[in-house]
Amino acid sequence: RGNTFYRLRRLVVDAAGSVLVAGPAWSAPSLNSLTLKYDTLGTLLWSRTHNSPSDNVDGPWDLSVDTAGNVYVTGDSWGGTNKDFGTVKYNSSGTLQWARLFNGPGNGDDYGYAVAPASGGTLFVTGQTWNGANYDITTLKYDGAGNVLWARTYSRPGSGNDYVAAVVTDQQGSAYVTGYSWNGTSDD
Repeated sequence: RGNTFYRLRRLVVDAAGSVLVAGPAWSAPSLNSLTLKYDTLGTLLWSRTHNSPSDNVDGPWDLSVDTAGNVYVTGDSWGGTNKDFGTVKYNSSGTLQWARLFNGPGNGDDYGYAVAPASGGTLFVTGQTWNGANYDITTLKYDGAGNVLWARTYSRPGSGNDYVAAVVTDQQGSAYVTGYSWNGTSDD
């Protein structure tokens, strides 16, 4: 299809044993988000490429599958003047359900780094957002239709960047986010 993986970033196995992979792929004239699904025998079931609205640069960082087999990919997408959180949802057959961009409060480069589905069809996406001086950790909660239910930002007191490492959810639908922050002399 003319796609060449630039760098594989994430691999997951769903409840049926299918393997999903995601990463940025070069498809002239831009870098796009590529997601592939293979069955247990390694046969390609589907391949999906997603471009940002400006058809510029998309870089997926994380991939997750919920109990219904829906596939979620998040990363950074070109929003027109800067990078934004870019998140897409495919159903188990690879049909695009929705695609969303989120521009942080500082209107700078923002990066979606981790995604975790939760109970009731909700989804958590977390990453770094530019606040005008440095990066903060921002977590979004989406409903099943891709609407933002809430956005929360963590900024360690003082100056310095805050970085996200992972997000997980529990059976009650809560999210737990971890990462590291600059304390003035080192990262905590």
